Amino acid sequence: MCEEGGSFGAAFFAFSMNMRNVMEMDLQSTELAFFDEDYWLSHEDYLTAEQADYDLAEILRCLGATTGRLLDAPCGTGRLSGRLSLLGFDVDGVDLDPRALAVAKGQQQGFTRQVHYVERDLRQLGGLGSYDAVISWFNSFGYFTTSENLALVQTYVSLLRPRGVLLINTLDKEVVAQVLDSGALEENMIVGGRQLSLRSELVGTRLITTRVGVGNGPDLEKRSSVELFSSSEWTAVLRELGCTEVTVMQREQPSLGDPVAEITVRAVR
Repeated sequence: MCEEGGSFGAAFFAFSMNMRNVMEMDLQSTELAFFDEDYWLSHEDYLTAEQADYDLAEILRCLGATTGRLLDAPCGTGRLSGRLSLLGFDVDGVDLDPRALAVAKGQQQGFTRQVHYVERDLRQLGGLGSYDAVISWFNSFGYFTTSENLALVQTYVSLLRPRGVLLINTLDKEVVAQVLDSGALEENMIVGGRQLSLRSELVGTRLITTRVGVGNGPDLEKRSSVELFSSSEWTAVLRELGCTEVTVMQREQPSLGDPVAEITVRAVR
């Protein structure tokens, strides 16, 4: 069982204080406005049916099951929620972006198995019940403040039934630090008539990405701030929450995202 209340609060505070530059970066989080059309364009090469099938295979390998009640949070456009539902899972998909949810709901028209999609902030997951599995995929963790990020981990674990499995697809902070050791990473692309420039740098514990979009629409500059953890930090946090098994694995299935730094965190309640 997971520990709740004061014991976690004390451990959480101690952990946070040990993280480099945590107090300066704690106020930084990413606004929903970052996930606009430019965001989807910049990830167009990843959000394919082929990559979704690779991700599904990785998830199934880690879960070791094809039935049970499952939470996909955030679920985005439902590329994984729908596939998991068709395999036999009873799926709830949660996301705060109404546009993404509209796409997700439209994709399941005519299916006999339906995903229950909910528009909700990840920081407000109470009242959803309990699950055999909870997944956070596509590097979707870390967009809030430090305190909110760690509270979300606690919520994910608290939603698990006994022997339930939590899977988080994320980036390893130490690997990212090595990649960016010589300076910021810059990328330029032209997609959908837009010229997109991305600049990523590690500031303290957070991966800061500045994205500039020009042409075929308004010129926009937006920034995301994503908190990263090392493998040892993930293990420490999840064990503190009472998880009996914690494993941090490199991706086995092909990934068009960040294959060098991507990891899958698996924890059993």
